[in-house]
Amino acid sequence: MAQPASPSEAGVLRGETDEELMAKTQLLYSSTKACQGPRDALLKCLRSSPCVRERGLTPRQCLNRNEEGVPDLCRQQQTLLFECKHAMLNTRKRFRGRPGED
Repeated sequence: MAQPASPSEAGVLRGETDEELMAKTQLLYSSTKACQGPRDALLKCLRSSPCVRERGLTPRQCLNRNEEGVPDLCRQQQTLLFECKHAMLNTRKRFRGRPGED
């Protein structure tokens, strides 16, 4: 039996509120994790998208299947998260501090 990929996806399946999911996410992922800001913004956007709300799919399924109902803003935030993760591997940017920190 396949388990949900993340606690946030499991919470969506159980019908938890956004506040409960964010509290659990903050406990699991400390605020010192790189790219946490873009990750949280993407999760919040996906949870409020029609793909998750109306169709009952997980955020991961909505992104992987290129489902309709995912707003362009969520796609932009997905790209931003990818660029943040990529910057962690870029040797020129590694010495400038962790990406995603303000």
